[in-house]
Amino acid sequence: NRQRHGLPFRLHGTNIVNLYGHEMTGKLASSLPHVVAKTIFEEFRALVRQRSPMLIQRGHVSSDRDYTKVIKLLLPLYVDDERAVQQVFSCSYPVR
Repeated sequence: NRQRHGLPFRLHGTNIVNLYGHEMTGKLASSLPHVVAKTIFEEFRALVRQRSPMLIQRGHVSSDRDYTKVIKLLLPLYVDDERAVQQVFSCSYPVR
């Protein structure tokens, strides 16, 4: 079920809400517009496979934003020495 729907956003900070235009705290990425959700799923799947931090630099997928590129740092988090990624810590920086 987690593979299909993803993990819920535990906290989606105010600046990120303003940046992306979506309040996601407690919600799944699948509730975002399809092109955005697809991009997030692909990034998080790659992180789970890689099991190590990732730096992503890509164009923004929504045409209605006033910036052209997003730089993201994704960190996999583990619980109780489990081998599977349990949570993802993500930081985003827009480039105008």
